[in-house]
Amino acid sequence: MKKLEIILVIVFIIANILRILHLPASGVLTVLSLSALAQLYFMFSFALFNNIGFRKLFKSESYKNIEIKKIVLPGLIGAFGFSTTIIGILFKLMFWKGSSFNLAIGLFLMSIIFIIISIMFFKDKAYYKRILIRFVIIGFIGTLLYFTPTTKIVDFFYGKTEYSEALKNVMTHPQNEEYRNTLDSLRDLR
Repeated sequence: MKKLEIILVIVFIIANILRILHLPASGVLTVLSLSALAQLYFMFSFALFNNIGFRKLFKSESYKNIEIKKIVLPGLIGAFGFSTTIIGILFKLMFWKGSSFNLAIGLFLMSIIFIIISIMFFKDKAYYKRILIRFVIIGFIGTLLYFTPTTKIVDFFYGKTEYSEALKNVMTHPQNEEYRNTLDSLRDLR
């Protein structure tokens, strides 16, 4: 399961490099990688954090030496925070509506879990270190994107071009057909 997590992160990084280079399929790869990563955390974080692989997922002996709090805390509560924050990151990077809401809810849940896990860290450093590393990385990216205006992200990916200005116009005035037509014509030229 850890390999799948690493592969999805690598695909996400490649997708954003492709996006910066204005190459095709970058958006599709971003959506697929972040959606799959959010699903992985949502459904299997209890197994991921306890080093239980897919093959051992449904075997009862995999859970014999694991305390219930190590399954419930990161598996149920942490899963919501991780997956919601990742979906918020996806929405922000794809310029979809609802990104701030998803990021706010996800970061709120992650902050509550972060406090609890930070306290428990001193009791079992080896176990909680794996979770804290993910919390710090996902939390940092989520917080950074939450406070970064979408127009700055558009400028980062597309520069100060005619296309970026048209995209920003559509984002600020979504009902304006003239702005949409201009964006569509510029998108066709790319």
